[in-house]
Amino acid sequence: CEQLEDRTTPTAVVAPDGVVSWWAGEGNAADRVGANSGTLNGGVTFSSGQVGSAFEFTGGNYVSAPTTGLPTGNGNRTLEMWVKLNNIPSSGEAF
Repeated sequence: CEQLEDRTTPTAVVAPDGVVSWWAGEGNAADRVGANSGTLNGGVTFSSGQVGSAFEFTGGNYVSAPTTGLPTGNGNRTLEMWVKLNNIPSSGEAF
């Protein structure tokens, strides 16, 4: 069996073209590409993510951020994220 190199934590990840804001969760809520750095609320912590570290949410904690340059209200938008759920709720929204 051929051993492949470990790519769990790359040394650099480049933002795709057109990204307006990017919250990477690398120990803070900084916006890596825009002016929308966030605030950690309710005890948000960090754990190992798909790439580097990640936000870890438990209970009612969250990250809030301004919306400079982002579509708001009924504006069209695309949101991309990697999510790991420890369990899936039997009813209601998962996130």
